[in-house]
Amino acid sequence: MSAAESINAAILEELRAIRAELQAQREHRTVADRVMLTRTEAADLLGIERHRLGRLILAGQIKAVECGKRSRIPRTEIDRIAREGLPEEAKRRGRPRKARAGSVGAAIMALPIRSTSASGRGEG
Repeated sequence: MSAAESINAAILEELRAIRAELQAQREHRTVADRVMLTRTEAADLLGIERHRLGRLILAGQIKAVECGKRSRIPRTEIDRIAREGLPEEAKRRGRPRKARAGSVGAAIMALPIRSTSASGRGEG
């Protein structure tokens, strides 16, 4: 094996190790750790339907970031709404919605909301 081939083999092995490490990190990541949430995840956390969340985004009451054709809701918006409460028109009339078993909302409803310091970073 030439020197160039051995260097290429070493680089490939290093790239494989990095890839395996990134995949392991991605597997252990939960919705609570994420900075940006999908509409479905955000609606589950707030306990409202996805179309109601869309109406609040269109009305400018919840901030969303456009990522190509999709929009993402910052985790800070969910935390803000958890502190301040939902706007009155977003509240469901009738019986409250329960998080479906196995849904994102059911999995993290018991997690405490992290408070943020003046710098914007979580303390917990």
